[in-house]
Amino acid sequence: MKERKYDLDTEKWTADSSELEFLKKFALTSHGVFGPLCAFFGGFTAQEVIKAITGKFSPTNQFFYYDAIELLPSIKPNESETFEQLVERIQVKEDGTRLDGLRVCLGDEMIQKLAYAKLFMVGAGAIGCELLKNYAMLGVGTGKEIKGDKPKSAGQIVLTDPDVIEVSNLNR
Repeated sequence: MKERKYDLDTEKWTADSSELEFLKKFALTSHGVFGPLCAFFGGFTAQEVIKAITGKFSPTNQFFYYDAIELLPSIKPNESETFEQLVERIQVKEDGTRLDGLRVCLGDEMIQKLAYAKLFMVGAGAIGCELLKNYAMLGVGTGKEIKGDKPKSAGQIVLTDPDVIEVSNLNR
């Protein structure tokens, strides 16, 4: 039988191979939710459905691949550790907030960094509104001030927009 070009030869994977690490990251984060990416794909899908229904404009006819592997928490399995042991070791502790799905994907450390981020944004037009929505889905700037041994100032988003709102735009 002729071997296909993209067959996976899992027998050649070692404990520290990049393929195995990627597979483990994918398996561990597949039950998470990355809100801004979901919003993008939802909008893209809706746009393609409208194109198909109306027959106006050509549908997108290309392959789209996107990964954000650099955002995933680092997972370094021990050599003697099974996948089940790895899952148990790095299991994300859900705390019943809306960020639980995101915590699975990014890890608690990144969630804390986003919460205590300080952001200054100029403009709340079409792109600015979309960015603010995505920041809200990520919990950017939502960290509360912490006093005590390790004080931490609250996260915040400061928004400025020098435009004047027209009465005709108030419905948006």
